[in-house]
Amino acid sequence: MRIFLTGGTGFLGGAFAELATAEGVDVVALARPGSRTKRLEAIGATLCRGDLSDPAVLAAGMRACDGVLHAASPLGGWGPPTPYREVTVEGTRHVVEAMRIASVPTLVHISTVDVHGLDPTRGGSVCEEDAPGKEFLPFDHYGRSKVAAERIVRSAHEDGSIVATVLRPGLIYGPGDENAYARFADLWRRGLAVSFGRGGNVLALTHVRHVAHAAWAVFLKRSLDHRVYLCATDGVVTQREYLASIARAVGRTRPPLAVPMSALLGTAAGLERLSVATRYRIPVALSRFVVHLLGSDWRFDQHRIESELGWSPEIGYAEGFAQTEDWYRRTRGLPRR
Repeated sequence: MRIFLTGGTGFLGGAFAELATAEGVDVVALARPGSRTKRLEAIGATLCRGDLSDPAVLAAGMRACDGVLHAASPLGGWGPPTPYREVTVEGTRHVVEAMRIASVPTLVHISTVDVHGLDPTRGGSVCEEDAPGKEFLPFDHYGRSKVAAERIVRSAHEDGSIVATVLRPGLIYGPGDENAYARFADLWRRGLAVSFGRGGNVLALTHVRHVAHAAWAVFLKRSLDHRVYLCATDGVVTQREYLASIARAVGRTRPPLAVPMSALLGTAAGLERLSVATRYRIPVALSRFVVHLLGSDWRFDQHRIESELGWSPEIGYAEGFAQTEDWYRRTRGLPRR
């Protein structure tokens, strides 16, 4: 099997590339000029130099491939709308166009639980049959762009151009997580240890290897039907347990300062408005997106991926946290425990 990969230099894309090559797959990874490719080169992946703006370059890289894993996207949190429109929306459109040109049949599209907006925080579980959410945070360009990208993928599937499957992971963690886990840990080392509310809320948290395995399972059990699968959680884990892992990683013994959600949301809203007023020249240290991600109660029903793909988490939170703590301490030059 030969798979074309976007986002291969990222956290999830790199994990999938390692898994796929270990299974004997030839991985062709899109890599922007100047991006870090040592991890991909070390596992023998073929590099396709270019970006998502050029369908012709994408199609050339996709030739002789059996499928595409589209994992490239700007991260959620805060930023101007342009990158989300150009990369997430138009980039997805270009991937689909390139697949048509190169006659590649199968697409696994990495989306996010954020397409459900605030729905999962209103009580009750969101399941895989549920449509994208009806209510989004102001300035949530990430969630809205992911909804638009999913619609492009579904339209291409329905017109017969491709056979598409969508994966919606939650907050992805594990060794190598510089986006969330390491960022919070670095803040804690500088004395900014904060709990989002009381900390008893349930997180949508899943190990990076589990999302990579979900994508691999789709390639192995390809269906002609359009499918959406949630891989949002590895069980039940609270914000308090997540922060306890960060405390162990940085060697902190005192509990974090519990700040009320109302205060955090109010502060974040003010920072967002200031940033928008300056045309995003002033960065936002804390957005409402992050406050809700860590401080809200998230509930998901993943029955479809479990029953149809046989997917289930192999790494429990205790083991996953231990792995991540060890990775963080090693990369930051802290004493190993």
